[in-house]
Amino acid sequence: MKTRSRLISDAGMRKQARETASLARIAEAISSSLRFEDILGHVYESFRTLLPYERIGLALVTDAGRVVRSIGARSSARKLHLLPGYRAPLKGSSLAKILKTGKPRIINDLEEYLLAHPQSDSTRRIVAEGMRSSLTYPLSSQGKAVGFIFFSSKKPGTYSQEHIGSFRRVATLLSLSVEKGRLYEDLAAADEMKNRIMGIAAHDLRNPLTVVIGYLTLIQDAPGNDAYKSDVNIIQRKCKQMLSIIDSLLDSSIIESRGLELSPQRLDLREFLQQICVDSQILAEPKQIRLELELPSKLPVLMADRFRLLQTFDNLISNAIKYSMPKTTVTLSARVISGAVAITVADQGQGIAPEDFSLLFKDFGRTSAKPTAGERSIGLGLSIAQRVVKAHGGTIKVKSEQGEGTAFTVCLPLQAPSGGRVLFDVRR
Repeated sequence: MKTRSRLISDAGMRKQARETASLARIAEAISSSLRFEDILGHVYESFRTLLPYERIGLALVTDAGRVVRSIGARSSARKLHLLPGYRAPLKGSSLAKILKTGKPRIINDLEEYLLAHPQSDSTRRIVAEGMRSSLTYPLSSQGKAVGFIFFSSKKPGTYSQEHIGSFRRVATLLSLSVEKGRLYEDLAAADEMKNRIMGIAAHDLRNPLTVVIGYLTLIQDAPGNDAYKSDVNIIQRKCKQMLSIIDSLLDSSIIESRGLELSPQRLDLREFLQQICVDSQILAEPKQIRLELELPSKLPVLMADRFRLLQTFDNLISNAIKYSMPKTTVTLSARVISGAVAITVADQGQGIAPEDFSLLFKDFGRTSAKPTAGERSIGLGLSIAQRVVKAHGGTIKVKSEQGEGTAFTVCLPLQAPSGGRVLFDVRR
């Protein structure tokens, strides 16, 4: 008798140990997820050790508690009838009663329930998927209603109070994960709206400013009194400065919203870097900064987007000049390394403080270093440069020592896309 009791006790302990291990795996999986589809996928694959189901659905309470919105479902049914995005008013519904009481609901004959509640559109939809019983569990976080999880089975009479007890052990954690997913979704939507507004604003500002610059050029070239031409030069210079800022904002918003489009073509790297050096002299001259070019006798031809790489190195060189003291040197150099070419822009400037390194490639990230001649910076150049380099399959690295200078090195692979327009998703 004692032996039999001990066997039963041992079996119970082993079952409990398996359940505890299973719960630990489930907890780790769902707590590491931010996106609803990931959370739902982990739940669908992992919860079978807790209770039976052929379908799982997740829904959020939205619109200040007035609406229930489906955010995802996983099912063995061939066709989903209750799809993500499905919305229903909460007021007066059976789900409102579940939220009010906080008690889960079991329906073990959905067909019978539908006959008694023919107005229940959501029930009609899951019955059409072949489901015959369901367990609905309310999710709440810090006393606030978050949503619901729906377990459904194709067999009538599937669920019992035992299943509610099993699920209760992970309900709080799942509620927190769903709430975290909702916050992530809200942040993503807000970020997308920010990019749209920034893109529209930058585009609408760019067009009239371009017209102004065009008319200023005509005035500057017209014969007449030279007295006002210096004033026109100042206005034109400031307009171009504004245009550069707007272009940076526009570029950033386009890249964030839809990725980066490249048009790879054959690029003579030596000629390309020589041209950059010549074009950048005008930026260096006001501060009497020497711009030196150090190239080997031979450099490879790359497949790359000329415009985007020009944009990248313009940013790096203009930053080097911007943060360097007058009468120093900025060096543009290149060397071939294993399977790639490394291009470095090095200055003798202020250097970067160790605590500022994390800001370098962030949108609108500005370090404690200040431009030495009052130049403007909005903190987008390096962010855009990093995305362009990443889209080319390359890397960009920085070495810096305060008081000694900074060197940015771009490594581009020798093997790259062979041509045509390519869209790269390089969003954060």
